[in-house]
Amino acid sequence: MQSKLEQMKHNFYQLNRWLTLVLVLTIVIGAVLLWYFEIGSIGTYSTEIGLIFMGLAVIFYKIPHISYLLIRSRYQGHAETAEVVNSGWKSFRHWLENPPISTR
Repeated sequence: MQSKLEQMKHNFYQLNRWLTLVLVLTIVIGAVLLWYFEIGSIGTYSTEIGLIFMGLAVIFYKIPHISYLLIRSRYQGHAETAEVVNSGWKSFRHWLENPPISTR
């Protein structure tokens, strides 16, 4: 039986992978649609397309933090995980990288 901390860590990484997959598929499908309809070759929409891709890059960069916020809302009420989750994003990230010996 997994402890709540191990389950939370597993769910965090699973959610992180899922959000990354959805974003990458969105970018690929968008790029294919732009290529298929030859929107990029016109040149009139190149600024808007660039801004959209830059916005998607920012979302891609923020995926771990978005995952943390979703995990925090899910595990905030559990006594075992409340200390780790409520300590903030930087502390949570440090906990993921260097978990206590009992949770390794």
